Amino acid sequence: MALKAWIDDIKTDESGWKSEAQLEQADAPGADVSINLKCADYHLPGELEADKILFVARDEIIKGGVFHYTPETQAAEVAVNQAYKAILSGGSDFDSLRAACARWVLKARTKPAPPVMAELFSKAGSF
Repeated sequence: MALKAWIDDIKTDESGWKSEAQLEQADAPGADVSINLKCADYHLPGELEADKILFVARDEIIKGGVFHYTPETQAAEVAVNQAYKAILSGGSDFDSLRAACARWVLKARTKPAPPVMAELFSKAGSF
């Protein structure tokens, strides 16, 4: 009972000062924030399947031997990322991920068009 009396004294002092001690877990800052921990032994629903699709696409790009980094490739990677995150957040649209990965492989293998350059020298005879 001495502890209960002491806790009551801490709650409000004669000077009106209140303790910052949290007596109830629900009163603690951030108690309403849920933490989604992930460890190596726990996979989100659909994560293993999405990983397989993604790694097959990656292996196809590596097998090709050349990766052309272009704005189209960057856009394809963004689409893959969005489709992958949609699956991890509870979706099950694996067809979108497959299509995005197929575009990624295609764009990574497609050689970019040569840049258009202005003529460095004027044509002969026009000096």
